[in-house]
Amino acid sequence: MIKFNNLSIKNFLSIGNVEQNLNLSCEELTLILGENRDTLSDSGLARNGCGKSTILNALSYVLYSFPISKIKKPSLVNISNGKNMVVTIDFEVDNVNYKIVRGRSPNILEFYTAGVKHQDKGPSEDSAQGDSRETQAAIQKVLGMSYEMFTQIVALNTYTTPFLLQSSNEQRVIIEELLGISLLSSKAELLKEEIKKLKENITIEDIRLKSTKASNDRIQTQIDNLLHRQITWRKTKETDIQFLKSKIEKLSKIDIEEELNIHSAWNTYDNLTRDRNNLLGQKKTITSTIAKETKRKETIENEIETLNSQSCHTCKQKIQGDMHSILLQEATSKLNSYTAEINSLNEALSLLDVELSGIVIPDKPMAKNYNTLSEVHDHRNKLMLVNQEFEARIADVDPYQEQIDGMKNSALEEIDMTCINDLSKLCDHQEFLWKLLTNKDSFIRKKIIEQNLSFLNSRLNHYLTELGLPHEVIFQNDLSISISELGRELSPGNLSRGESVRLILSLTFSFREVWEHLYNSIDLFFIDEILDAGLDQGGAENAVKLLQKFSRDMHKSCFLISHREEIRLKCSNILTVIKENGYTKLVKE
Repeated sequence: MIKFNNLSIKNFLSIGNVEQNLNLSCEELTLILGENRDTLSDSGLARNGCGKSTILNALSYVLYSFPISKIKKPSLVNISNGKNMVVTIDFEVDNVNYKIVRGRSPNILEFYTAGVKHQDKGPSEDSAQGDSRETQAAIQKVLGMSYEMFTQIVALNTYTTPFLLQSSNEQRVIIEELLGISLLSSKAELLKEEIKKLKENITIEDIRLKSTKASNDRIQTQIDNLLHRQITWRKTKETDIQFLKSKIEKLSKIDIEEELNIHSAWNTYDNLTRDRNNLLGQKKTITSTIAKETKRKETIENEIETLNSQSCHTCKQKIQGDMHSILLQEATSKLNSYTAEINSLNEALSLLDVELSGIVIPDKPMAKNYNTLSEVHDHRNKLMLVNQEFEARIADVDPYQEQIDGMKNSALEEIDMTCINDLSKLCDHQEFLWKLLTNKDSFIRKKIIEQNLSFLNSRLNHYLTELGLPHEVIFQNDLSISISELGRELSPGNLSRGESVRLILSLTFSFREVWEHLYNSIDLFFIDEILDAGLDQGGAENAVKLLQKFSRDMHKSCFLISHREEIRLKCSNILTVIKENGYTKLVKE
């Protein structure tokens, strides 16, 4: 049940800075009359322009963010004060308390559930205008009805185009919401979003599978290339092994040890010959040196002999004083040095003769396959290297097999169609359900319409009878409306003003009853000057009786805005809207 408790209004249209409060839970019929004390008529106080409809505009604004009448939002702020416009409403839905605070200058929108403020998930583009689509959506979800339905079953007024004069599409929207068809449409929209997400997931999965297949194809190409390289590698290995084997056999025909022994003997021969030649060379050098040193010795002996005669060995003149002693000493020193050197060389020459006598040179050996030892070693090393290469080649591990196995076992990904098949089946199923929800010929829509349309037509004709309209009005299965009188088909334009008002009231009462039967009970009902538009006294009295019964039997809070004085006598609860000095106030009698 939706139960409206209190409406608070401040700086809204003609209501000024003094907050006006209206108890919406009175559960009786309240007649709202007006007194404009700023304007005089022939009969005294004027009844127009005092702000009666301001209440309904404020109620619509706080609930749906725009008023009933066609007023721009900035113009809703009291023109004299120009700021701090705030409208607050407290209400309950299924025993849960809610509160909405909406205003402008500054812009305000606050929605509370059980005292907890609703928080938007992110900044909204319309937050600068004092609104928030997210918060408004939360409010409307709690209320459970659109603005259009609100004007049909809660706030009946002269500003909204009557249901009969709306286009067929506009009428269909209202009837579909009333009968629950719009719920199917909303569920269809949700299902459409699910289908969209499913198709996106199918596309993503399809792309993933195609990507996996492409990746597998690339990997398989790599595997095929590796297999081709593997075959080539194995053939090359076998060829190399046969070649090395043949090379080993050829190199092994030469007896390396024999070749080494020959060249070892040759080395001995060569070394002994070289040693003897070296010694002979040294002997020759020493002999030559001894000859040179002996000649020097003889020369210095001649010099000493000359010096002993007190004469210079160079110029043959007499040498006087110490110079003679110095020259004689130097010559004697050289003689001793030459003598020692000659003795040392003679000893070395004797040793060389001993060494030469100890060298016995064998017969010169003859080479067999290689002229030099290095060639023999090269042969042996070559044979060793070829053997090593042969063993290594045999031991070579296939470098491709591990890569091939790794790619087959880990790189290649199995393509599993289960997920995309399941998604496709679910998508097909949901598309079928979506068609059932949206197709006008769907048995689901037809069943809902058949079940609820008969109840709507019965309640509509009940209220037509209560209000004294003899016409038969029936909603057809295609949701169009049929009006007839004594078997004669009529259009809404054939009805008089009073008949139209009766039909409008009957539609509102029946719409409301169907709504409460299918969805949720609403304790609030506003009728703004509908009874003043061409309805005769009898019709007005019948309407008031229905509203009184509505309040009394069903505990509804009904507010009737009217200029008709005779209705005052029928109502015990009066709310007077007084405008004085440019401001409106609410006075409960």
